[in-house]
Amino acid sequence: GGYDFGSEFNGELQMISSPTKVEHVRINFATSAKTVDVKNLKRVMWELISAATEDGATTTLQYVIDHMTDFIPATVLSNVTVPYYFICLLHLCNDKTLELNEREDGDLDIMRAVKLVSDREPDA
Repeated sequence: GGYDFGSEFNGELQMISSPTKVEHVRINFATSAKTVDVKNLKRVMWELISAATEDGATTTLQYVIDHMTDFIPATVLSNVTVPYYFICLLHLCNDKTLELNEREDGDLDIMRAVKLVSDREPDA
């Protein structure tokens, strides 16, 4: 009882060729944690958004990012990445009832959400 390999097996093993190897790719990533004062970041972002969206005006996320150095030193902001700004913006949208709309250029419009009639406080 053994397995019959058929007439094509003549006692020699035929090895398959080894797969092509991919060159080792080195990825640079942060080796130490960055410290970001998110509370202060949100406070400054809200000041910028609040001032820019008075009277129904619209601002953009890029505008907010560009003007952060007016309030926070660039050395401190060097630890802040776009995802940090975006997460803080999402929190502000929830806390301050802001509305976001994507622009064709990939930026985000930021505006104060229009209150619905049912959201009005009842007349006294």
